[in-house]
Amino acid sequence: MRTMLPVAIVFLALAGCGGSKATPGLTDAIVEVPQDEDALTTDAPVPEDGADRDVTPDPGATDDVPVVDLPTADVPTQDTPEDVAADVVDTDLPTDPGAVDPGPPPVEYPPSARGQYQTQQTPGNVTRGNRTIPVVAHGPQRIDGLPSPLVVFLPGFQAPTDLYKETVDHLASHGFVVVRATPQGGLFNVNHVEMAADAIAVIDWAQDAAGPLAGRVDGTWVGMMGHSLGGKVSTMVAFQDSRVKALFAIDPVNGGNPFTGYSATLPDIVPDNVATLAIPLGFPGETWSADHSSLGQSCAPADQNYTTFYDAAAAASWKAKWEFPGADHMDFVDDLSACGTICSICPDGTGQPIKQVNALRTLMTAFFRLHQGGETAMDDWLFGAKTPAEAIATHTP
Repeated sequence: MRTMLPVAIVFLALAGCGGSKATPGLTDAIVEVPQDEDALTTDAPVPEDGADRDVTPDPGATDDVPVVDLPTADVPTQDTPEDVAADVVDTDLPTDPGAVDPGPPPVEYPPSARGQYQTQQTPGNVTRGNRTIPVVAHGPQRIDGLPSPLVVFLPGFQAPTDLYKETVDHLASHGFVVVRATPQGGLFNVNHVEMAADAIAVIDWAQDAAGPLAGRVDGTWVGMMGHSLGGKVSTMVAFQDSRVKALFAIDPVNGGNPFTGYSATLPDIVPDNVATLAIPLGFPGETWSADHSSLGQSCAPADQNYTTFYDAAAAASWKAKWEFPGADHMDFVDDLSACGTICSICPDGTGQPIKQVNALRTLMTAFFRLHQGGETAMDDWLFGAKTPAEAIATHTP
């Protein structure tokens, strides 16, 4: 079990927890940790594997260097882009037009492993009025000059986005520009409506033709992703902004204030905001927190958790939920040992976090590759024979 904070600090932090529907709480039981923007550098490499996480480290690519990790057995590294295009020939396809269709090609880069691209990080700040939103964009290094689809990631309540950077980078290695953003919101002055507006400003920033990601982001497709409060706010963004084409909310919590309930600034969005979403929706989550609380407060109450989002999604073109038995609310961060006091608030589950976060990355990557790239082979990882053992899938259709 993780060491718990003194009772007074725990109670203060639980002001950010979910409460019951009658007395809703803030979405995540996390205390405020300041983020050091100066620590972000354009040359920041992807971190080495943590003690509890199975992630291949980035070899240390620098920002905006157009190189790509090509398989040397088939495409020599000295080839020009034209040579590469000429070399990539599917010799297994039949030459006879009337031959039997061999079916889809095998998945060369499975979603459970890192993808074909080296990645680069671009830090920055997004300004909206008097609000400043720190961001770090993770993107693939490409030599083809093509832009990549955009996904915006939002963290849990008061959680620094560094706790998720390896998961974000995993998706970036599969060809997505993933921007992890920290909307403003203090322990006592959080405003979910303003945070959603911050996230929309991040989309604008990423698509700005004169901005730091100019030419690297495909403006025709945007995905939203977030954990806990970030899952709720991501849902609010998807409801408000038609540019969002898919939503992946990780153990989202539809919380308000633990003492005063919902309000204009801390709205109740389930079912109303979810019911009309006609885009693909994915909801991985856990039910451990519904039955295990700290000082009477749950980090993800049963009447506010991910299952309520799934059940409310009546108009979704595609929806799925994945239950992670034994996981607790904070098992979806990259490294619990780096999480410190933030993760000590929610009672510890019985599962193995290293396996759970790897399973989460597999589902996340397969979800976005299916719904952005149309890779139907991803179904096998989402709810087929290759679905991670840590996750129990329910889906429609």
